[in-house]
Amino acid sequence: MFKKIKMRTRFTFYTCLAAVLSICFSSCKKEYASIEEEDAANIEQYLKTSGLTMQQYNNTGVYYSVLTQGSGTSVDFSDMIYATYTLKSIDGKFKSSNEYSNLYADFLGYLGPNDARGQQYPETIRDIVRDVLKNKGGSIRFIIPSHKAFGRSGKGDIPGNASLDFTLNLFDVDSQGQFDEALIKKFAAQNSLSLVKDSTGLYYQILSPGTGDFVLTDTTEVTVNYKLRYLDGYVQDATKADKPAKFVLREGIISGFRRGVSLVKKGGKIRFFLPFSLGYETPEAAIENRVRPNHVLDYEVELIDVK
Repeated sequence: MFKKIKMRTRFTFYTCLAAVLSICFSSCKKEYASIEEEDAANIEQYLKTSGLTMQQYNNTGVYYSVLTQGSGTSVDFSDMIYATYTLKSIDGKFKSSNEYSNLYADFLGYLGPNDARGQQYPETIRDIVRDVLKNKGGSIRFIIPSHKAFGRSGKGDIPGNASLDFTLNLFDVDSQGQFDEALIKKFAAQNSLSLVKDSTGLYYQILSPGTGDFVLTDTTEVTVNYKLRYLDGYVQDATKADKPAKFVLREGIISGFRRGVSLVKKGGKIRFFLPFSLGYETPEAAIENRVRPNHVLDYEVELIDVK
């Protein structure tokens, strides 16, 4: 009798323990939303608070709105496109709103996770450009969930798990030269600059003509102060006022710089804008010289002396 009671007591104890543990685990269990679900909820809230009405693209979770319908030629993956873009994360932690900082000049088909030069872009946007925007000259806005953008790792200053608000302006041009000219004209209009275009495609404004009748040639040694910027205002290179640069024009100096300096006399000052073709010509050459590829170069130069 004693043994039977002991077994029954032991059985009752373990039964109660199992029940308690089951209740404990059940109460502690937590359901986690997937990244797709979190993205969808965040985007829905962002659209609502921003007052945006957008369409979803093929149940991908990517939303879009055509801002300007293009009237140029249609585009496909095998076509070169030239565009500027702005982007920001919908949580406000990242913003890149200067379109002159963000240029794309390559095949539409490379507008994916990794283009020909290793640059990364959200893949879905190339499909929407082809299927929705369709034509050059248009602009479109996307809301891209993080899992369709740069995922957990992010990219550069873009944090991980960041859904993006992305606006793309597709220029109605067919070449890098036309793209550069369109950017220069747009920049000049925005900044009230009166520029003159010379026969090479260089745009310039003489700030002070200088004096003398010395004609510069490739063998001329010049002493200059200069500042090199991009259209977004970033200063790439500059001399110090008390330490001007001195060099012979033909010695490794890009053709556009030689041309720009020759437009003023000794003591003169000039600002000129070089299309990419008058600068480093190829993206590879630009990168080798630590210059942004496919960007217009904005020079301001003072010609101090010539020999």
